[in-house]
Amino acid sequence: ITDSDVYYWCPADGDTPTWYIDLKSAVNGISLDYWNKAGGKGGQKIRTLDIYVSDLKTDYQTSTSSNWVKIATFTSDKTTPTTDAGAKVSTDLMKFSEDGSAAYQYVKCVVTSKVSSSGVETSETLDVNVGELNVFTWKFE
Repeated sequence: ITDSDVYYWCPADGDTPTWYIDLKSAVNGISLDYWNKAGGKGGQKIRTLDIYVSDLKTDYQTSTSSNWVKIATFTSDKTTPTTDAGAKVSTDLMKFSEDGSAAYQYVKCVVTSKVSSSGVETSETLDVNVGELNVFTWKFE
């Protein structure tokens, strides 16, 4: 497995907490790193992300598409209101298949829950954003 390019993506204030990422070519896996350093009222933090992949450009272009394949629900352990402020969160390597046979170009990450500044977990996901998201792509060789 080799690490290729690093992609940066940052949502604008007020965006729906769904990230659509075009990896530019099909890959066999990804790793996501983000920093919970923003998020509305007093430092809300992302708790869970549903991560989907697709090899169809129409999925990437149409938010209502139902062809996305869910590969994981990632849960962050960096959600303590004060000590985790600005903490780096990493999914580590997520393979699309164990043998490297699956490859996808498009990724969709949906924030499904957050933790408030008082430590309460909620699925009300509006007003959540992060300062930076790094996407590392992986190919089997």
